[in-house]
Amino acid sequence: LVEAKQPLSDSQIESLRKFGDRYIEDYQRQNAGYNDETFVLQKIIDECALKDRMFDAIDAVLTEAQRDVLHPESIRGRLGIDLFSSGTIWYGICRSANYTTRDSLVAAFARRHRMPDSLSEGDRATIDAAMREWAAGFSAEFEEASLDALGQSSQREAANGKLAGWQKIAQAREAASRHLAFYKVVYEVVRAQDPALAAKVRGNQRVLIPLKQPE
Repeated sequence: LVEAKQPLSDSQIESLRKFGDRYIEDYQRQNAGYNDETFVLQKIIDECALKDRMFDAIDAVLTEAQRDVLHPESIRGRLGIDLFSSGTIWYGICRSANYTTRDSLVAAFARRHRMPDSLSEGDRATIDAAMREWAAGFSAEFEEASLDALGQSSQREAANGKLAGWQKIAQAREAASRHLAFYKVVYEVVRAQDPALAAKVRGNQRVLIPLKQPE
């Protein structure tokens, strides 16, 4: 900000200090409420929400010119490119799931979440239903947002599939919430018969962001 000739005022610095102190207090209080049964993805969702509330408060005391220096409107709220948001966290755990129809989205989801052969037919049916529910829950508005040109153009090929690009944080947040619901279903299915797998499911932080492809 100083180099851009948009320095913080003394009152702004004091406000930012208070926001940082509040974040630390809220983060400590939040973590004190977790236990061994808490899903790792739940912790990430909570942490990102705290960070975004802090950054929203910071933005509110900055001038428009200062906000444009830190994260201009064109990249604000984007994974991997908006450094003053939770986007840097989401970028590290999200992947893109390209699809054209909801059936192809379910298939992409199933490929990324292969279940052990030891599961019974009934258990597999329960998990398959949870996969379909995951895919069906994304709204038409989400599909429209996934066609966003910047998000579509930012994908990068990687050895383990497509990394998330510059999708919107709101998309990552919704996808993470839906993943958490899916993981909880799987956890209840396997917790008694396969404790090791149950622990792995509880620790899973993988999130797929559906990315609809133009027809």
